[in-house]
Amino acid sequence: MKLSFIIYIFILSSLALICISVEQNASILYAEHLQKIEMQKALLVSAKSYKKTRKEYVPLRTVRLAEQALQELLSQSPIEFKVNSSDLLENLQLPKIVKILNHLSEEAVLSISAYTDATGSMRENLLLSQQRADSVKKYFENKINLPLVVAIGYGEAFSSKKRLIKIDLKRIK
Repeated sequence: MKLSFIIYIFILSSLALICISVEQNASILYAEHLQKIEMQKALLVSAKSYKKTRKEYVPLRTVRLAEQALQELLSQSPIEFKVNSSDLLENLQLPKIVKILNHLSEEAVLSISAYTDATGSMRENLLLSQQRADSVKKYFENKINLPLVVAIGYGEAFSSKKRLIKIDLKRIK
């Protein structure tokens, strides 16, 4: 009985010493982890305060949701050009598209595809569609903060609709 009591006391004291040493060294062992957590909290607070100072609240969107919003905007009012020209006509949707693109929660690549109708030669249509795609790219160039914007003119090939500008987003992994 005396031996079991001594073993019991020994185990309890060992556990107490282990708990004390872990408690004293925990801040040292997890200091880097705690620092990362505090940095994330600080970034979150600064992001929230930035959102509160903006005049209009626009929620951050995933690429999938942003692409759906873009397609909806373009179906309501497509991007239009002057006849046989790459000059953009006044369009109220372009600033809305810029706003959507600037509030992505993920990194993405913007792809602009331009198509023409079948009037004129294939060579002229291909050149005109590329100029139109470049014109839209130039409009977005200094207004959005995406890492890459690609503009491709397809001419009259692959076009199910006439004079179409298609905008796609691809998420960067």
